[in-house]
Amino acid sequence: MQSTKLKINSKIGMTVAPFRYLKGIESGPIVLVGFAFVAAIWIVFHGYEGIVHDSTLYLLLAMEQIAPEIYSGDMFLLASQQSRFSLLPIILSTVIEQFGVNRAFLGLYLTGHALWLGGMLLLFLRLTRGPALWLGLGLVAALPADYMMGLLKYGEGFVTPRIFAEALILLALATCVSRVRVSTFLLCGLAALFHPLVAIGGMAVVIVAASIREPRWLFLPAVALAAVLIAASLAVNPFAGLFVTIDLDWMDLIQRRNALVVVSAWTEKDWVRLVFAAGICLAASHALHEHLRRLVVAVLVVSV
Repeated sequence: MQSTKLKINSKIGMTVAPFRYLKGIESGPIVLVGFAFVAAIWIVFHGYEGIVHDSTLYLLLAMEQIAPEIYSGDMFLLASQQSRFSLLPIILSTVIEQFGVNRAFLGLYLTGHALWLGGMLLLFLRLTRGPALWLGLGLVAALPADYMMGLLKYGEGFVTPRIFAEALILLALATCVSRVRVSTFLLCGLAALFHPLVAIGGMAVVIVAASIREPRWLFLPAVALAAVLIAASLAVNPFAGLFVTIDLDWMDLIQRRNALVVVSAWTEKDWVRLVFAAGICLAASHALHEHLRRLVVAVLVVSV
């Protein structure tokens, strides 16, 4: 009888092996159906907006890759160094040559959002199970995603490097819930190749969360800060402008045209939303299990 039970259990284990992260949920098919429902909600609130906003800038950067003799003299391209710090223009130009502009942008939108949703699902599966899993996924998909005066949001409905960097950071966080792995740093590094600024925040969360558990990880921020300061002092891009100051006329233009980058220009509504979100995380951290509490605290530390 005992032998029969062992055989049955071994067969069940082999059957559910592909869904070993779905412990506590009825079956793999239920997860797939539930995730499809969450994805449908996500598309409603993060639908494709076309080639708008920053997408137009990356289209120009891609066209420079395709026909530099035509576009290299453009004023934006002469003054911009964005393409040097992102893989997206190279990828976008390759896809445009194969499928055309509209299909290329739509395809990359679908790819980026599929990665984002996949990263979110894997992270949630490492953190929780049961009703909390589906409630969390549903809230992420349905709640307002905007921040910074409502001008930016996560999971944007147009193609920029941000969507890919965000997705890769979510995947990196999913790999380091219990401990930091080589894959964590590989994913963070890949995110940095798409958008260094987005990746820096995610890498900081990884390091702070790891340091809470093992203080030895604190050496990494010190090494990184020293490397950045040395690179800035030697005028090595992208840190060459770290100590450069902006004249008053240019600062006035920035404040009038792009106030979201100036913290002192944030409105009361922006501060209230920030404090409210931080307060929820701080209050919830007392009721969470160790892994999730460590992650929430790391997010709060990095955000502040």
